[in-house]
Amino acid sequence: MAFILVQIHLIFFLRHDTLDLEVWPNTNPSPRVFGSQTVGQTFIPQRDGLNRIDVLLGTHGLDLKHDLILRLYEGKPAGRPVAEIRVPGPSIRNNLFHPFEFKPIRRSKGRSFTFILAVPSAAEKESPSVWMTASDLFPGGTILINERPENGDCVFRTYSRRTIISEWDRISHGVPGRWGNPWLLAMIALLFEVAIVIAFWRIIGLFLKEERKPDA
Repeated sequence: MAFILVQIHLIFFLRHDTLDLEVWPNTNPSPRVFGSQTVGQTFIPQRDGLNRIDVLLGTHGLDLKHDLILRLYEGKPAGRPVAEIRVPGPSIRNNLFHPFEFKPIRRSKGRSFTFILAVPSAAEKESPSVWMTASDLFPGGTILINERPENGDCVFRTYSRRTIISEWDRISHGVPGRWGNPWLLAMIALLFEVAIVIAFWRIIGLFLKEERKPDA
């Protein structure tokens, strides 16, 4: 019974980071992020619970020393940000996505957001860039250089904090052929869970049977 309750908790109640938006490919580095020069991106989440933005950063082979700040705004980059994340420069790796995590934003679906990256204490020769696309490939937003729209997009991913059951339709669409039917996939998953429970109880039964055997 405890095993079944754990499975129900994992599927129906426990929230996970689920991919929402993904923008590729990385073709050009942006202008460097330093001093008052910033790089950002506008976007519109497709799901509620926005809680993480991964940005593909380039360090130009440098060991960065200054903190990188990501500020997230609803709408235009003005006023107080809805989230601000500061990460140490040494934690940033060249040509890898860096995650910026924050408290999930309820009812984020369909609302316009902007993130702005800044390294105010760095000089140009000791600052990172953001990998970007060569042209506007992402219809849901655009890159911002010093808060002004430019051609192209940042290479980034956004995540939403959601339960497995709320993402079941998306998960089923990733399964090829007739197996991608969400109801059929749910039935298979249910049968799999039942089989695991039966196997678990049989193993427990064998152990108990061995313990009850009289000593020779």
